[in-house]
Order: sequence, then structure tokens, then C-alpha cells
Amino acid sequence: GWQRLFPLQWLVRPLRPEVFAARRLRLPWLRHASVLSRAWHRWLRNRLHRDPGIELREVTRADDSFDRLWERCKADSLFSAVRDRAWVQWRFHSSPARNYEVVAARRRGTLVGYCATHIARSDDKTSAFLAEIVAPGHDLAAHDTLLDAAIASTHDAGADILATLAV
Repeated sequence: GWQRLFPLQWLVRPLRPEVFAARRLRLPWLRHASVLSRAWHRWLRNRLHRDPGIELREVTRADDSFDRLWERCKADSLFSAVRDRAWVQWRFHSSPARNYEVVAARRRGTLVGYCATHIARSDDKTSAFLAEIVAPGHDLAAHDTLLDAAIASTHDAGADILATLAV
């Protein structure tokens, strides 16, 4: 009775290309050449359309504005779990397995989106995972502003890559 609905793929964005170059070329000192990261980010950042009118703030508890956001977003998703206040609270704020950072995007006080990320550290690397970005499909500026914030915060946290599982 299983049916394939859509393919999933891992999308990976290198945050620190110098780390990969150091591994590949076997030049450990190259790992600290952060000028590569700065140039890489500057070039890629110009491809996003950020909205300077959006205020970003980490939230530690989902409120009823997440319900209203989901009402505006649910028609954009053919296959999706309900992403309301209860979902955000259960999936991200109450997770016993991972410590997620949830960032809310507000335009003139109204919630226009959120993103959730987490950092995984091991002995040889630090990886960041973008669990989800939720914003209305027509509001590309909110989406891009949240994506830019996720990239910047995970880079600042020392992550080598940012990965997400996407349709």
C-alpha cells in the first residue's frame, strides 16, 4: 500500500570552503584561511533578496501567532504536517534529542515566517541542519531573510556545512 509521493534530497551548503580544501589537499593549516569563507559568503549572499523591514528574533516558546502563520501558509503545501503552535512547540522546543534554535521573522509586528536549525558537533567537524523554513509561498523576501539568518548564525556557531532535507 505504499506510494511514492515525492523525492527527497539532501541539499548541502559549504559554510567554510577552506575546511574542505584543507582536507582534500591535506594541508591542515589551510583550514584557518577564513578569507575564503568571507569571499564565498559575500558572493552567495548577493543572490538572496532580504527584507530590511523584517525583524528576526529567537523564540523559546511558540505562541498563537504561529497558528495564524500556519493558516496563511497551509495552502502552499501539498504534503505537510500541520506547522502550527503545537507543532513548533513539540518538534523544536520540546525535543529531547536536539537543541534547536527557532528564529521568528516579523514584519511590522506580524509573524511572517520562522526557521529552525540545530548544530551537531563531532571530533572532526561541526555540521548545521536546517530543519525547516516556514513562510507564505508568495513572500520570497521573508524566506530569503530567514535563510540568510540561518546561514549567518550557523556559520557564526562554527559549522562547516549547512544541510537540509528538501523536496
